[in-house]
Amino acid sequence: MTYREMLRHAAGKLKEVGVEYPRLDAGVLLGHLTGLSTAKLMVRIDEVASRQLEEDFMDLVARRAKREPLQYLTGIQEFMSLEFHVSPAVLIPRGDTEVLVEEALRLIDRHAINHMADVGTGSGAIALSIAYHSGKKVWATDISTEALAVAEENALRLGVRHQVTFLQGDLLAPLIETGVQVGLLTANLPYIPTAELAVLAPELSREPISALDGGADGLDYYRTILPQLKKVLEPGGFLLMEMAWDQAEGLARLCRNHGMNRFEVIKDYGGRDRIFKVRLS
Repeated sequence: MTYREMLRHAAGKLKEVGVEYPRLDAGVLLGHLTGLSTAKLMVRIDEVASRQLEEDFMDLVARRAKREPLQYLTGIQEFMSLEFHVSPAVLIPRGDTEVLVEEALRLIDRHAINHMADVGTGSGAIALSIAYHSGKKVWATDISTEALAVAEENALRLGVRHQVTFLQGDLLAPLIETGVQVGLLTANLPYIPTAELAVLAPELSREPISALDGGADGLDYYRTILPQLKKVLEPGGFLLMEMAWDQAEGLARLCRNHGMNRFEVIKDYGGRDRIFKVRLS
């Protein structure tokens, strides 16, 4: 088959099973296998593919048709204009999380913050983006050794390994144990209410449940870290938490319960509440 025929056949299969962007996904998979950009692929669109390429491509298409995330098939996700390796051991970074990183970079610049940490780092998307774009050193924690291995690989790929200290452990525990104090803490922890997991897109079932399930109201992890915040965050320091669009009121209530009254909500690119920013007194 030619590249054109392969793409048409693949797009049809993906469309049949309800994949949202069948043509785009087919093109990404073929580009991944051939190493060709979209523009170069179009120039060679009527070239006949080798039998091996055809088989490899259809294998990936079959996996995508079973709703395996595109990013796990290619092993790559772009975030903050950087390429991150991803695997089923980590949550796939989302574009909305870039709002958190952009706010972190603004705070670092405006308040001359030199010490920062990212809790539940996963692929390292937040921590490594901050390190790369700010030139600062960052601590990054995760309970999963598999996730930390992915994050360390990404740090090496991006050339920021010397800027990042990885700590294995649950939430803030490794920071507290090592006596780390920071001016900025970032946290994109699981915040999807348990009952909502069953009705999400099929692709989400392929991502680690531990990176998604936030308990009954989605706030279990934040409920855990807020009482410990002063052990890690310096006076006047900032906490940035990613949340669902309807969780600001719940987070505000939790903060007030722990004597924290300086907070604000930051919206994402779609105009929805996305980041909850807290400042310690």
